[in-house]
Amino acid sequence: IIAGLIFITIYTKKYKLKTLRILDMIVVGLIIGQAIGRWGNFFNGEAHGAITTLEHLKNLKIPSFIIEGMKLNGAYYEPTFLYESLWDLIGFVVLIVVRRLRYIKIGQLTGIYLLWYGFGRFFIEAMRTDSLMFKDIRVAQLASIIMMITGVIIILIRQFESRFKNQYRNINEVVDIQKRK
Repeated sequence: IIAGLIFITIYTKKYKLKTLRILDMIVVGLIIGQAIGRWGNFFNGEAHGAITTLEHLKNLKIPSFIIEGMKLNGAYYEPTFLYESLWDLIGFVVLIVVRRLRYIKIGQLTGIYLLWYGFGRFFIEAMRTDSLMFKDIRVAQLASIIMMITGVIIILIRQFESRFKNQYRNINEVVDIQKRK
């Protein structure tokens, strides 16, 4: 994702395109791709949570093939891949609905994606047992916090940007009127 973001930024600058507009188009496909991609973790037997019981998994009302797939080395594990896949699937629906809203501004869909994905990933990562760690910090949780902060900043800046431009225009009009007098 980071490499893709770097490429998109370079590409949009080279061809004088609006980076946030392109990202708004990409994030809808990205989140559904992430939802599907998490199933690769299931098939590889990775990115799972802590050891749990067969009863707990049955109480989750998940299909038996997932329950059996979560049995690794004789123990059952929490299916965090499934939680993230479902979270991303819901996020996909949210992004589809939001992008149809009349007053959504360029970049806000990207901000919502960053906020949505970062929020879910932060909590799901806390459940995983195979996280990449930097000292005592889970790298994915740190990245999630950065994503959420960036998402909020983008949403707020894009929301209030037009108001600031209008106020700036009004100030310039007053200055022009003053100069004419």
